[in-house]
Amino acid sequence: MVQARKRAESLQNIPVSGSVISEQEIGDIGGLTGDFQLADFFLGVEANDGIGNEYFIRGAGSGRSDITASATTQLRNGAEIAGGYNGRAFQRIDNFDTQQVEVYRGAQGSLYGRNAVGGVMAINNQQPKEVFEYSALTSYAFNSEEVRAEGIVNVPLIQNRLFARVGTYYEAEEGFLNNPFLDDPMRDTENWGGRVALKALLGERVDATLFVDYGEDEYESFVQSFSITATSPGAGYPAAGVGGSLVDEEGNVITAPLPYPALAGSRADPYEVARDTPGYLTSNTFNVNLRVNADVGIGTLSSITNYRNRITDVESDADHGVYFPALMQGTLTFAAPGTRCATSNEVTTMCVDTTLADVTILTQEFRLVPTTPGRLTWLLGTDVRLLKNSFLDTMVGRLPTPAETVSMISYNFEEDVEQVELSAGVFGSAGYDVTDRFNLAGSVRVNWERESLDTVQTDLGGTNTLGLPHGPFGEVRRVDDSVQFFNVSPSVTATYELTNDLLVFASWSQGFRSGGLNQTEGLDSTGGPSVPREYAEELANGYELGFKGSLGTDARVDWALNFYRVEYNNFLDAFTVVEDDPDGDGTTFATSVAGIGDAYAQGVELDLRGRVSDPFSLGGGLSWSGGVAFAESRITKSDFDPAIEGTQLNQTNTWTWNGNFTYRRPMPFLENTGLGLFAGTNFKWLVDTDSSTTRERDDRKNWNLRFGVEGENHGHDWQLTAFWDNWLDVDYQRNRPGTGTATAPYRYRPDLQPTNFGLRLTIAGGDR
Repeated sequence: MVQARKRAESLQNIPVSGSVISEQEIGDIGGLTGDFQLADFFLGVEANDGIGNEYFIRGAGSGRSDITASATTQLRNGAEIAGGYNGRAFQRIDNFDTQQVEVYRGAQGSLYGRNAVGGVMAINNQQPKEVFEYSALTSYAFNSEEVRAEGIVNVPLIQNRLFARVGTYYEAEEGFLNNPFLDDPMRDTENWGGRVALKALLGERVDATLFVDYGEDEYESFVQSFSITATSPGAGYPAAGVGGSLVDEEGNVITAPLPYPALAGSRADPYEVARDTPGYLTSNTFNVNLRVNADVGIGTLSSITNYRNRITDVESDADHGVYFPALMQGTLTFAAPGTRCATSNEVTTMCVDTTLADVTILTQEFRLVPTTPGRLTWLLGTDVRLLKNSFLDTMVGRLPTPAETVSMISYNFEEDVEQVELSAGVFGSAGYDVTDRFNLAGSVRVNWERESLDTVQTDLGGTNTLGLPHGPFGEVRRVDDSVQFFNVSPSVTATYELTNDLLVFASWSQGFRSGGLNQTEGLDSTGGPSVPREYAEELANGYELGFKGSLGTDARVDWALNFYRVEYNNFLDAFTVVEDDPDGDGTTFATSVAGIGDAYAQGVELDLRGRVSDPFSLGGGLSWSGGVAFAESRITKSDFDPAIEGTQLNQTNTWTWNGNFTYRRPMPFLENTGLGLFAGTNFKWLVDTDSSTTRERDDRKNWNLRFGVEGENHGHDWQLTAFWDNWLDVDYQRNRPGTGTATAPYRYRPDLQPTNFGLRLTIAGGDR
């Protein structure tokens, strides 16, 4: 059962494009631990990695910065949790002890409101149950040196009245990256957290469920992105000097040899990332979720309250490499002089960027759903959401070059940002069975939103290489502004049941992504158009024709075929902007968002799910799910920058296919002992994707294997699994320019981790 229309329904029987990961599937893969892993199980969903983790569905999601909203709504236990710095994707604690995950593709603004442009991703954690049960998990991955452990206990505190569920997890991973300059690992992680959940039955008509949890994610050394230079697309990882030139850590040609051969040699390995500043990242998430359901006669009135606080502390190497004093005297060809970073005496500190962010989100929703089914179905609701996004960004160690005695392109600064968003909405839906087979339904949402942004930029001072001061000290710029938006998002759906196992539907729906304010306004750093401080909301009109059905008995297959087109107005995209505010401190780089014009995404999606009994005449059964999708997207009109008309939307794959297969059978010759064998695999292929309007990306291929033995004895289950992730050891280019030159060569950004294998033991039991 899913909540696509905010009521419990079978996904196969409703006119919604989507898919779901079940409790059994989550258990078979050992639980969910990351954004890429989650996205790999869903057709039409892609994720990226870093501080600004993001999900992309049907072309939506490219315009993002530290203060912009996600284009895909993320729900946890019915409450919206996305937003703020480091907050456009699920955190590790959200994925812990999960019952199921649902994805609804396409604009969902009529019910889910703001930012449901690409779709909705919803995680439902395990609720406390009426019986005693326990589970434990431990695993070790050899290549990444990952140690992982989990423990969960469910107990009834008061019979038929109060139940509790308590769990905790711990993960530590050395990872695959190494810093040859400091001879230390990079991106080595340690994650831990826990949850306490209570469920109370308050009489015959009222129940309440409370989740309280805390999770901490820590990188002892951190790099947001990493890349190496290649001579041509697909040429692999070259050794230093291939192509006639050495390159520095930024991919720039070195006109004089590096005096440090070990650093130059690191060019041949994408997982050797030389940094003079190791960096770190710590993210702490505290979340409280309370849901109360009450039978009020005409229906069930539900209240969903959620409080979320996330604190992120991150330090990163802002020069992205090692620049020694000898190399500061013209031996390097820089793409931008402002990247020349050093302190006066300590070459190992240089440019450092630190950010301390504090994000709080408070949401409240009420909804009323009728309990008695009939020809007329309806739903009414209202919600309010408050977000406070505060962060302090500090840059130190910058020095201009001698030619920059006037320019402020490189300066030490501190920027204090406080963003406050308040939104409120009312929504409703109604459906009517015109005949026993034909249903008409509609929904609408009215939403109001206000955003305020207060930024204070302070020059911390410094001198250039001539010893001259390069700017005013103290507060140099303050921006305090606010904007308001009002939106009405409707949808209409017609559904016809051709047979008991086949339905067809057609729908039109709208969604919107919130507008807002940029920290920085000015010209695109590549010489493109000017990006204003204020940007309007992004609107999406989605049109869909879908078919759903089931086939077979012993080899049953549920299928869904969807044809869709999404038309975007004021499509939002992100740019690196050079500040041209006359009150600002010269020229400053920052990421800002602007509406670039009209665009579309269209395609076909086929979702499949099934089970085959005894497929190999050996006993047992095969359960599977997956699908294939084709998509096409284009920017059709852009007054902002006509040069980008006709280009493909970022992160939109021309072809995608994925699958998840698990085969189980009793242990041969020991069929009556409760022992069994299992084997499973999951894969995802993404073909022909652009990472930006000027950069292509290689096909992404991820294929994982798992197999093992399991048993069930006296109410206790156990499973010993051998897993082999990325068993083909595939790597690929995430970003590479369409043309390579001596000063702008092709660059690799490998996203897939190298092949990794390990063992996992899971134990569960109790009064189930």
